[in-house]
Formats: sequence, structure tokens, C-alpha cells
Amino acid sequence: MALVYDAEFVGSEREFEEERETFLKGVKAYDGVLATRYLMERSSSAKNDEELLELHQNFILLTGSYACSIDPTEDRYQNVIVRGVNFDERVQRLSTGGSPARYAIVYRRGWRAIAKALDIDEEDVPAIEVRAVKRNPLQPALYRILVRYGRVDLMPVTVDEVPPEMAGEFERLIERYDVPIDEKEERILEILRENPWTPHDEIARRLGLSVSEVEGEKDPESSGIYSLWSRVVVNIEYDERTAKRHVKRRDRLLEELYEHLEELSERYLRHPLTRRWIVEHKRDIMRRYLEQRIVECALKLQDRYGIREDVALCLARAFDGSISMIATTPYRTLKDVCPDLTLEEAKSVNRTLATLIDEHGLSPDAADELIEHFESIAGILATDLEEIERMYEEGRLSEEAYRAAVEIQLAELTKKEGVGRKTAERLLRAFGNPERVKQLAREFEIEKLASVEGVGERVLRSLVPGYASLISIRGIDRERAERLLKKYGGYSKVREAGVEELREDGLTDAQIRELKGLKTLESIVGDLEKADELKRKYGSASAVRRLPVEELRELGFSDDEIAEIKGIPKKLREAFDLETAAELYERYGSLKEIGRRLSYDDLLELGATPKAAAEIKGPEFKFLLNIEGVGPKLAERILEAVDYDLERLASLNPEELAEKVEGLGEELAERVVYAARERVESRRKSGRQERSEEEWKEWLERKVGEGRARRLIEYFGSAGEVGKLVENAEVSKLLEVPGIGDEAVARLVPGYKTLRDAGLTPAEAERVLKRYGSVSKVQEGATPDELRELGLGDAKIARILGLRSLVNKRLDVDTAYELKRRYGSVSAVRKAPVKELRELGLSDRKIARIKGIPETMLQVRGMSVEKAERLLERFDTWTKVKEAPVSELVRVPGVGLSLVKEIKAQVDPAWKALLDVKGVSPELADRLVEELGSPYRVLTAKKSDLMRVERVGPKLAERIRAAGKRYVEERRSRRERIRRKLRG
Repeated sequence: MALVYDAEFVGSEREFEEERETFLKGVKAYDGVLATRYLMERSSSAKNDEELLELHQNFILLTGSYACSIDPTEDRYQNVIVRGVNFDERVQRLSTGGSPARYAIVYRRGWRAIAKALDIDEEDVPAIEVRAVKRNPLQPALYRILVRYGRVDLMPVTVDEVPPEMAGEFERLIERYDVPIDEKEERILEILRENPWTPHDEIARRLGLSVSEVEGEKDPESSGIYSLWSRVVVNIEYDERTAKRHVKRRDRLLEELYEHLEELSERYLRHPLTRRWIVEHKRDIMRRYLEQRIVECALKLQDRYGIREDVALCLARAFDGSISMIATTPYRTLKDVCPDLTLEEAKSVNRTLATLIDEHGLSPDAADELIEHFESIAGILATDLEEIERMYEEGRLSEEAYRAAVEIQLAELTKKEGVGRKTAERLLRAFGNPERVKQLAREFEIEKLASVEGVGERVLRSLVPGYASLISIRGIDRERAERLLKKYGGYSKVREAGVEELREDGLTDAQIRELKGLKTLESIVGDLEKADELKRKYGSASAVRRLPVEELRELGFSDDEIAEIKGIPKKLREAFDLETAAELYERYGSLKEIGRRLSYDDLLELGATPKAAAEIKGPEFKFLLNIEGVGPKLAERILEAVDYDLERLASLNPEELAEKVEGLGEELAERVVYAARERVESRRKSGRQERSEEEWKEWLERKVGEGRARRLIEYFGSAGEVGKLVENAEVSKLLEVPGIGDEAVARLVPGYKTLRDAGLTPAEAERVLKRYGSVSKVQEGATPDELRELGLGDAKIARILGLRSLVNKRLDVDTAYELKRRYGSVSAVRKAPVKELRELGLSDRKIARIKGIPETMLQVRGMSVEKAERLLERFDTWTKVKEAPVSELVRVPGVGLSLVKEIKAQVDPAWKALLDVKGVSPELADRLVEELGSPYRVLTAKKSDLMRVERVGPKLAERIRAAGKRYVEERRSRRERIRRKLRG
């Protein structure tokens, strides 16, 4: 029997039953892990790494059903499966969730590698593959049985070898295989006849279907693509003589490898790896491999996930040492297997369970339902909405689980700006699931997406990468944008295309100029191609701007052209020579910042005239200089006291100002304050301009063009009447005019476009603008409750008030609003002290989300939100924290050595033992690991090797070696204890 490994079964009936049980549990024998461990235990005398590598490569190739990539140095061994299965990353991308081997057999992506390994021509590979199918006419049904049990990493067995409990299912599947195919399946078959190895997603794309529709796995009326595929493959022309010839060639190759393996193993191993020895010891190898796998899994469950030893062993044993299987198993199933398992322990290893319960508020039972059917959040997102609804209607999902699954799908799409719930639902109805929608967006299927009701420009701009940037260029419509994105593979690639190539695509020079950001450079060099060449040479226009003045002169630019390239303000250019002006502008970034950061005297010292220095200091400075008694230094002190805000100055009383500004005096302060009030009032009065009929007409024509302006004036009687409607945000009345749509209204009514982009309807936008006057006033003064009174939902409120990034962290709108109101901006909320956020009632989990702290980071023993925040501020990411030197970690405020030990133990448990050694400082620990390679190697190094490291003397070397012995013994005793329990 060949259920577990590629060899004939030898043993008693009892052993046969054990073997079948092993298969049904999904145990996978002779993979790279087994081979590597088996050989490492027996090859301590290997002369060099290359010989050892060759030894285990040959061992894998000969004894396994496949050979995984274990640092192979030759193509011959990379992803080669002697019987045809190919574990390469392309297959994993084709996979929609099962064992990679399941898809590997179907797609046969390893032909070239197989051909190379067997030393045959690539086109002859199908003959060998089909040989197995020809020998077993029930192959298609058998595939489906194996899929049912989750494994297809083996070749066909005969009918007699099907386990009795599978016989009924086997017969039913044969019947199912014989069902007639429908029109959709006939179309699939046509593609498979052209190329049996066509990927499922390619078939789906060509037929306009979802991948799940193509596979037919979830359709009880479908025979399934695997059966369709088998119909095609079985009919591939089969040359028995050629197949036999190739099989003989393969057998010769295997025999040569066996001989070579035996020759090598005699030098390195206690037991030469002869063919006979391998067959005799298979069961022992398998038992030892599985035992070791379970032990390692139990240790990992304890150390990484904090699960108690007996529970960890129970789980590891039940799932054959596979943490990935445990992590995708429902809680109730885990509980049935291991009754002592707590919910918190299950959540620690099954992050999907934790997310569904803690973030989505599901009960454990509902979370289990979703995990049982979908395995993960990704599984939910990859399942069609109609399938989820069907499962609910058939009673396979409870109402709680069903609603949660639908909400997860909708939330994945409504995260995008402008995508509301109704639009998200329509997209799901049209394309099946969120992953398919995102795939269409990534493939720039703009017209296909736009065919869905409610998907307009705003949604497309949000969904399709680069579309918003392209469509914003005047003259580029949707059709051309789609064509460009598909041709070049994305917006950035479109921008990288040559000027001539883009002209061939129908773009005008003006469009190319805007697309590539060449306006400034072209205006200077006078040639579009030359400007593009310059930008390509230096990477970007900003890089050209950063070039030193002298280098730009060497490129042939005049001083005026250099000033234009660098964007140096005219006032600055007039005040200083080019080098000084460029240096100041690059250092401070703006004229305003230069005026604030440099004093009046500093500017004079740099060469500015008094008049030019006053111009740079700004209008407020010049205004104060015009007040009798106020000189440059006093004007600077006044402006610094009110942060250069004239309105703030006008709001003070003279006594307050006199106290704030040294040397001002109350009398002069009074003159300054009254002058400021007059200036502010004057500004307010001039803010609203009264326009004549002719001025309104000119304004309308400038905003929307002559044609639309004429329609508006004719409809409402006069340009002045239109102006009143615009000022009063009478959006609904403006939209009544034929030919006047959202675009025109957006040009006329300030803030309307912003509100529409936030998802508001025209009526909602009108209500908001009438109440608050402008978007800025909404964002500054509106509360969620006030906006709800205007009929807005929380999603729209979050967009208007700039709360989406907080709401996406699973905060409610009111909490997000209070946080932003208190701290001023979302970025300030992220920087807010943890203590203050706790006082506002936020849990540590929510605070961690706001601050972008990974959940896995908080699971480290002794880690708090405050410490995690400081670590991320210093090292940027959790991965970099774990990789950071110990000496740098301990310098982070509040992070002591005990926490550092726990952090480094996430990478290698040996770190704790090394850092516990008396006399090993963080700096020395770093140096030891740098010299010897890893903390484990430090602990197990020879005394002489340790003493070669600076500051390690004989006594410290002995202490390190003693700690190493204790560490190794402790790990060995833990393993032995688990082994004894396992064998017991």
C-alpha cells in the first residue's frame, strides 16, 4: 500500500490499519525536514557541508515522494517530485487554500524540473504522468476522495486499497463523475482541451467567472473542474512503448543514485543507506520523525504561545505536530480533543479565533462556525457572498456567523474612500467576493467595475491603483486611462514610459508634461524630451532641485533658471545672492519659515537691505514697524508672543500684551492692540465682495464655461440670482438646470466636491453647507450628533470629520471624535500618552491599534503598551525590534534586561540562558553572538573559542559553558519528558 510513502507496503494486517490511520490524519512522510533531521543525527563525521548536502539531497530524491527545496545548489533538486508533484511558489499562488500538493498534481507546473531530474525531454513528461491515469480508470473519483480528506500528495492506489469506510463515498463520487456537464462546464472544457494546465484564475478571467464558479467545488450540481480536467488528461495521446522506455530510464537513474548514496553513506553513517535497509527501517524512520515533530510542536506551543505542557502535548499529538493545523481548527474541535484547553489558550495560537471574538464581538460558537467553514478571515474574503448566503439558508451557518461574515466582506470594501455599503454589496453581487473585486482593480478592469450600479468616478478613483492620478489629467478619459494602465502595468510604469512612446499612445505634450511633472523643467530647458531626460538622470524633479547651484550651472542653466528650478521665492532672490538664497530655502523650506526662524539682524548680516529684510519677515512685521515707537526687535518680540497671529494679538487686552512682551509698556501696548483690531476688522469687511451683474457673469463663465453659465442665467433670470444661490449653497436648485451636474456644481459651490467625495448625496451635502457654511467649519465645529441630525450615517461622518483612520482601528465615531477634538489631529492622537488614553476609557488593545502596535508584540511576557511604543519609536517595526542588538534594546527607557530577554527569546530561546550568565553584559553578549554566530553556538562553544573574544577570560568562559550545559540539558529533559508522556 502506498498511502504514506512511495513504496510497496510490507507488514501485518494490524500494521496496515495503523498505516491507514496515519494517512487519514494527513501525515506526510519523507519531506525535507525528515531527511535533514535523519541525516544530521548520523552525519557528525561529514567532512564538509557540500558532501553532506549532496548526501541528504540524494536521500530525499530517492526515498520521498517529493523533494522540497532545502537550500539546494542544483536545479536538479529544486522542487523536483519524482512522481510529478511540484511544490513551487507558482503552485502556491494558484492554490485557493488547500494543500499545495493538491494543486501541484492538477497543474503539473514542474515538467521542466521533472524532465531534468529524469534526464528526458520535456514533451515526454506527460507520457509518464498519464501512465498512472491509464492504469487506473477511477483516478478522477479518487482525486476527489483525496481532496475530501485534505491530501493529494501521493500517486494513485488501486480500487482494492480504498479503505472500507470510504467505499460508499467512493461509489457516490464515481456516480457524480458520470453526471452530464452543463454549458458553463463545456466552455471550461474547451479551454482545458487547448491547454490542460491552464490556471483556474486564467480560466475565470477568460470566461468572466469567479474562480469558485470555475472550480465548481461549492456547487452540488457541478462535476467540478478536477473531474473536467481528468476527462481531458485521460484523453491525452498515450504511447505505451515510449512510457515504458522512460520508466526504465528513470529506474536506471534511481539505481545509479542508490549506488552513489550507499557509497557516500558508508563514509558518514553507522548504517549504510542501502535500498534494503531503507525498506526495513521505514516504519522506525516514520515513527521517529513523527515523534520529533510532535515534541518540537509541543515545545513551541509552550514557549511561544504560553500553553500549559500537558495541553500543548495533547494538541501536538492530536494534530501530528502541525501548528498550522491547530491554528486553523475551531475551538470546539480543539476542546473535544483536549478538554483542559482554555479559550484564552486557543485564542493565543488561533489568531483568527481571537480576531473574531475580540474585534468582531462574536461568541465562541459563531467564531467556530466561521473557522470551520472558512479557516481564516482571508478565507471569508475569498468566498462568494452568494455562497455565504446559501450556507445560511441551508442552515450551515447561524444568523450570528452569517451576519459577521457578510459584515467582514462589506467592511473590506467600505474601507476604500467613497465606497458605501450599498455600493459594496452591489460589487459583491456582481463579482462574488472582495478578493475578486480587488483583483479586478489590480488588473485595471475599470469598465467591468464601472458596469456595476453605483460605481462612479469617486469609487473607481479609490479602488483602482493609479486611476485617480491619470483621470485627473485633462483630456484623459476612462477608456484611455484603462488602456494605459493595462499596457504599462500601473501608473508608475506609465510615468516611466518615454515621451515618444506616450505620444504614440495618443497623449498630447500637455498631457505628458502633466503626467511626468515636467512643467518647470520644460519651461527652463525649452524641450520636453530634454526635460524628461534630465528627470530620468536624477530620478525626480525634486532631485534636480536639490542639486548644488554650481552643478546646475555646469549643466548650462543660468542663475534665473536655477532660481526657478529650485522654486526660490522672488523676495528671497532679490534679497541675497543665489547661493545664499538657495541655502536658506533648502534649510528652512519656505519664506514664512525663514522669516520666523531668522531675526531681522540675522537677515541684515547675511546681506539683505532693511527693506528686503522686512519683506522677508512678513506683512505682520511690516505692519508693526509702521506703528510709532515699534522697532524691529520689539516687533519680533510682539510677534513671538502671539505666534505671529494678528487675530490673537487683536484679542488681547493691552495689559496682557505689556506683561508678555518685555520693554513694551502699557501705552505702546494699547496702540499696538488697537491698531491690530483695526487691521483685523478691515480684513473681515473686505472678505465678502459685492459683485455687479457683469462681474457675476464673468465669474460664472470663468468657473463653468460660457455654455453652462448661459444655461444658469437663462434658467434663473440673472447672473446675480445664480450668485445668490451659489452663496447660499442651493445645490438642489442648481442641479435642476439641464446640463448642470455634480462637476459644475463642485466648481461653483466651495466644499461641495469634498462632501460628495466623502459619500454624501447632493441633498445631504446641501444640508451640511447650509448649516455650517463651509467644510472647514464642519471639520472645526460639527459634532457627530449634529451631523446625525442632518441624516448622516457614522461612515459618512467619519469621512467628513477626518476620523476614518481611527474608525478603521475599530473605534466608534464618537470616541474617535472625542480623541481628535482633544488632541487636535489623528497624528496627535497616535502620539498621545497611553495613560491619558486609558483615562478616556480605551482598552490597551484599542490603544495598541491606534498606535500601530502588533498584537504579537503585546503577547511577550512583561511587555506593556508604553514599552512597545518606545521600542517601535526607536526601531520602527517589531521585526527590527527582535533583530536589534541587546545593547541597544536595554538603552530604551523603561525596557529592562528582563524584558529584553523575553524579546530575544522570540528569536532564539538560548538568548535567555546567555544573558543570565554572570559577567555577560549586553554589549558582550552582542559581541559573542557576532563572533560565534548564534547564542546557542556561544553556549556550546569550546573554551578556547570563547576566550578568543575580547573581555572573555577563563572563569567567564567556564560560566558560559556551564550555562550552556544546563540549557542543553534542560531542553533535552523537556523533550524527554514530553517523549515519555507521548509514548505513555
